[in-house]
Amino acid sequence: MEDSRALPVRLIELGPGRGSLMEDILRTFDRFPTVRNSHLSVHLIENSENLKNVQKAKLEPFSRKNGDRISIQWHHHIQDIRDKTPMYTMVLAHEFFDAMPIHILEVGSRLHPL
Repeated sequence: MEDSRALPVRLIELGPGRGSLMEDILRTFDRFPTVRNSHLSVHLIENSENLKNVQKAKLEPFSRKNGDRISIQWHHHIQDIRDKTPMYTMVLAHEFFDAMPIHILEVGSRLHPL
């Protein structure tokens, strides 16, 4: 952020849920002039059409407000992200891991199936 150049940033979120984390990130980035003036490429990996609609309602106001500076795209798989442009990339997976099924609980040194 100390560098005065506007560098492109790619944000990838796996399983963004309702889009709250990405909404917070975009709102926070908007407070820093260097990031605010750079191009943000947001990629959300989501399979649920219902959740995509919830995410669009939260996140598209950021792209409308900022014109072509923030692009938001939805994908079914991370491999669908075809942009090979060198840029700073941050991958987020908070709610993705929350939704992972857990079948084993570790107690002490012994594993117990749930």
